[in-house]
Amino acid sequence: MLDDFKLSRIEKDWYVRQSDGIIEVRERVDSGEDAVVTFDVPADTLAFFHRDNRVSLRWCKSRNCADAALVVCHEEMPELHVVELKSKLTNKEWVKAKKQFEGMALNYMAMAGVVEGRVPTRAVFHISFGSEVVSEPETSDPVLLKMAVGSGEMLGGIDDWMNERVDILNWPNAELRKIERGDDNRGVGDLTA
Repeated sequence: MLDDFKLSRIEKDWYVRQSDGIIEVRERVDSGEDAVVTFDVPADTLAFFHRDNRVSLRWCKSRNCADAALVVCHEEMPELHVVELKSKLTNKEWVKAKKQFEGMALNYMAMAGVVEGRVPTRAVFHISFGSEVVSEPETSDPVLLKMAVGSGEMLGGIDDWMNERVDILNWPNAELRKIERGDDNRGVGDLTA
């Protein structure tokens, strides 16, 4: 299926295509060891990286972008995996990460239009972190820990984190996969369907 993509239309240093082995998503860390998440490649995969922290689509309203988008072809059906790495994941960083997921998904959809690729019907969002405090309330205000009348959502906005489901663009209730990195700042992700 990836053979149908017209990849000659984009710069080669922005993507990697492979059907076995591993793909590493890396975030440069100024002080210390780079953050790295390794994915075993289960099928034909195309990986796009946000390498330089500049806005990729200058015309796009979203100015945020995750670290990578991986398109995995399971039985001729593409599946989008968006990956973001954080050092410490707080509630504020979680809100930012969701915007970065959206930005990378928009970048992928725009790129898919250029290379005449398909936009997947299924997406999985991966968040990698060295430590997290999202599930711990950042407030002592008990009101923010309750549900609003008529709503099933907590006022603090962490339901998606707790339920491991996010609503991003065309993918409502998409799966969220959490990847905790160890002391060596490395983690292992999963691209299986």
